[in-house]
This record gives sequence, structure tokens and C-alpha cells, in this order.
Amino acid sequence: MRVQRNCCMTNTQVELTQSDYDICKNFSDATHAKHAAHGRTKDKVKLNIIIGKLGEVGFKKLLGDTVSDTNFDATKKADPGWDFKADDGTKIDVKTIADSRKRRVY
Repeated sequence: MRVQRNCCMTNTQVELTQSDYDICKNFSDATHAKHAAHGRTKDKVKLNIIIGKLGEVGFKKLLGDTVSDTNFDATKKADPGWDFKADDGTKIDVKTIADSRKRRVY
């Protein structure tokens, strides 16, 4: 899986590894019961968590040490509403979709 960023006429790619996937899957397994189902099956909730976390991993790989991550601790009780904080204090919430051709908005 590759994540691409097009900015200022540059094209940057990061590679997500099997290890990255395993970390996201483990997080999903540990936290899926805390997420609202909104009519989705347990397996769909878990898959959506994995997809979202993979997006966060890709984002972190793109920006490296310029952001600090906050949401990979499965023992945390509440989501603060953002995923990363930039050096200047800006809060960033990463959104990931599985297929860009879909027209759903969540």
C-alpha cells in the first residue's frame, strides 16, 4: 500500500509495511468495542479502524518528527478529537477512505 502527497509540484510516497498493518490490526482488535457501530457489523467496524489507522501511519511517515502522535495507545479511554499535534501546536485530525470513487461522507 502506498500513500501519496502532491504538494508544490512534488510527489512523495511512503510505504506501509506488514508491521504497520499488524500494529493497526492489533489496535483495532483492542479497541473496536469502544467504537459506535452505526449499523455496521463488528468486522466492518474493525476494518474501518484499520483503514483509519493506516492513514495515520502514512501521515506520520510523511511528516516525521514535525508532528507528535497521540492515538495509538489502546488503553486510552477517550479520543481527544485529533490525531497529531504539530510543533506549533496545530491539531490535525487525519481522515482516510478505502476507495476514493465512493461518494459517502461521514
